[in-house]
Amino acid sequence: MDVRLIIALMALAATANAQQVHKCVEGGNAIYQSAPCSSGAPVKSWDAHAAADRSVDEVHRLERIRRDLAVRNPPHDRRRNYRVPGRTTRTVAPTQCEATRAQRAAAYEKAGMKRSFQLSSYWDNRVQQACK
Repeated sequence: MDVRLIIALMALAATANAQQVHKCVEGGNAIYQSAPCSSGAPVKSWDAHAAADRSVDEVHRLERIRRDLAVRNPPHDRRRNYRVPGRTTRTVAPTQCEATRAQRAAAYEKAGMKRSFQLSSYWDNRVQQACK
């Protein structure tokens, strides 16, 4: 026999191998195992197949798709337009919002469990203004 035919048959036999999975309930807990349930009939049984490895052609096809999407949809600029109903469009740098959130987190950390409503209200309003 041809060596390539033997290798192909071995590869098919290896991928065709499926393992039986049993869902058993013991003591009120669901248990998944490959062996049959010791308490009797399983709640559910099925064949689990191993995920097939992607071929080289499939990997290249997915890479081409990813590159095409990156060209069509370039990454956004760091500054974004946020639309607030009833207001004009305003451009806000996300770093300003993130910086205010970090300041709020530091203030909350410093206050600890004795944080007052007044402090929370103050910082929440500042974050809201910065993140509009």
